[in-house]
Amino acid sequence: MSVRWWFYRFDHARYVLLRPALRSATSPAALAAIADSPEVCALAEALQEQRLSLLQARRAFVRMTCCVGDPVPVDAHFARVVSAMGRRRGAEDAAELLAELLAGQKNREPWLGTGPGLQGFLTAEETVRLARSYPGMPRALRSRGRRFWLWRWAEALRDLARRLFRRRLPDAEAVRRLGVLIAEAATRGEGIAVVSD
Repeated sequence: MSVRWWFYRFDHARYVLLRPALRSATSPAALAAIADSPEVCALAEALQEQRLSLLQARRAFVRMTCCVGDPVPVDAHFARVVSAMGRRRGAEDAAELLAELLAGQKNREPWLGTGPGLQGFLTAEETVRLARSYPGMPRALRSRGRRFWLWRWAEALRDLARRLFRRRLPDAEAVRRLGVLIAEAATRGEGIAVVSD
């Protein structure tokens, strides 16, 4: 599988706290002032040595500090899956949100620029909307919010992916894993981010 995008859980609350400082950070010293890990300090050094542009440093900063956990990689075929999802009754909202994410049109601010890296993200509220309409999510999330057992979700998603995408999607495992990631993020009050290669 040739990876095209990575889906991450996204700490939107942290992003909102860092956003004003990142918007106004125009020098390596300003970026270093808000760095809280050795990796992020290395970004400020790379910016100072002109190995990275300010735009690249900001995008990498957001990715390092706000993208949480292990990513779910998907390839270019996933765009077709999203398109097919849009034709399913009840999954239109999920298809629309995912299409906007993959196209880089969701919540990306001008100071983050365009190009490879962070494409966009969903807020916690948008992630709950996505979870409610993502194919295979159990009714528990739709009606009671955060009350569910993760292992039941994984079973339901695996079964649904086998039935729905058997002929259309060679990597049904990615669809299932993305469903688990969405469920986890919705439960924790986090968003979802998409990073491109």
